[in-house]
Amino acid sequence: PELVKNEEYGEKVDIWSLGCLLYLMCKLEPPFVSKNMLALSSKVCICVIIIIVLVLFLWLLL
Repeated sequence: PELVKNEEYGEKVDIWSLGCLLYLMCKLEPPFVSKNMLALSSKVCICVIIIIVLVLFLWLLL
C-alpha cells in the first residue's frame, strides 16, 4: 500500500509482502488482480480496511 501511495516503507511492508507470497503459494494465484493501477490500488486499500475492521472486532471479543 505504501508504494501505491508513494510513501516510504519499512518492516510492515515486508510482512504485507510475506502475506501476499503465502497467499500466492497456497492459492496459486495473486491476491490482487486488475487491469489498471487505479483498480489495483482500490482493491489493496479495501483489503487494508477489512483487515483493520477484523482485527478490531477480534480485539473487542477478547
